[in-house]
Amino acid sequence: MSIALISNDSPSIFRKIVESAKSYLRARKMYRSTFNSLSLLSDRELSDIGVSRGEIRHIATEAAETVR
Repeated sequence: MSIALISNDSPSIFRKIVESAKSYLRARKMYRSTFNSLSLLSDRELSDIGVSRGEIRHIATEAAETVR
């Protein structure tokens, strides 16, 4: 006796999972890139572009949301 454990929708469900993982990884990569780039700047350089050091996480989060 065999039981079908995978429904007919499995390829599309698997595709959705893979796309979701890819989207997460793209967003995470953008977050880390933005965070690291801004963190390397001096307080003077951040001030020149109108950003305080405390805003870096927020800016990186916003950048990550744009790629999702």
